[in-house]
Amino acid sequence: MGSTTLETPLQSPLRQQGLSYIQHYTSNKNDTAAGNTYLFSNPGLSNLALSPEVLATFQHVGGAISVRPKVLARAFVTSKLRGYYGLWAFSTKSRGSQWESRVTLRLLREID
Repeated sequence: MGSTTLETPLQSPLRQQGLSYIQHYTSNKNDTAAGNTYLFSNPGLSNLALSPEVLATFQHVGGAISVRPKVLARAFVTSKLRGYYGLWAFSTKSRGSQWESRVTLRLLREID
């Protein structure tokens, strides 16, 4: 579930021949990211840690702040379930790995 990125130094023979970096990573992201939305990425979820009194104070002072705890709780539970099923899927199927490289156009034409 990790990744590695290697960037070639500016004076490296590899860089001079056109290789900027190489990245290697597993393809498990798709098990937890849905439509490029990641687990617990809703910024409003942090409001669930506040007491109802503090939320009411923020709403009174801020005026435009709108917090709906039931909606946020549902988003939190949904993220937890997506994470659980993503980990389950990760443990039950074979994983591939991906390589990504950034090269100059000149090197790309030589490769192609």
